[in-house]
Amino acid sequence: MLGFVRFGDEEALMKKHMVKAGEHFAEIASSHGWGDYEALWEHADNAELRELRPSPHILEAGDIVRIPEIRMKSAAIATEQKHRFRVTRPTLLLRVDIGDLIDEEDEAGRECTLHVGAREYTLVADDNGVIEQRVPIDEKDALLMIDGVDYPLRIGHLDTIETESGQRQRLANLGYLDDKAAEVGEADAFCAAVEEFQEEAGLTVDGICGPQTQGRLLEEHGS
Repeated sequence: MLGFVRFGDEEALMKKHMVKAGEHFAEIASSHGWGDYEALWEHADNAELRELRPSPHILEAGDIVRIPEIRMKSAAIATEQKHRFRVTRPTLLLRVDIGDLIDEEDEAGRECTLHVGAREYTLVADDNGVIEQRVPIDEKDALLMIDGVDYPLRIGHLDTIETESGQRQRLANLGYLDDKAAEVGEADAFCAAVEEFQEEAGLTVDGICGPQTQGRLLEEHGS
């Protein structure tokens, strides 16, 4: 005798999720039952959002994510028997260039300790000074330790490049602006940081983070 098991929670109507500061697309998708965030990102209902934001990992507060009805899946199974179903919990790839954190030239091969929630990971930077680790999708903060120095990390808090806050964040990550000035938004410090970046990048030095400077800042920052 065969029975049927259904997977997924059916949504009565399409939902609209307004993005809050610090939220990222994978987290939003998971909270609405979409384990595969890429499928939700590529869904036709989110075409307008994709045109606005080139990356699902960098959204702006106030953006609208459309959550369509989840399609049901069924599996034919024998009754009066035990069956095991495995659910894969979605994770997020955390990628950090430690060269942006330490003022040294030998970041390649450097051993680091990453704390995320109750989990601890021992990682080694690759030849480019980059570490990667998959972490639970709902974590908001992490702590990276390099040679006894703590570097707090905020997961999902990078604003878009079009906003001044996003520009300040990237300049701070690249070492042109200290964290306090980046958070407070001091106009003089921001202008000086833009000018220093423009000079080193070979751009026109005017202290204005226009489209050309934004493009180069994205290129240097990597996102």
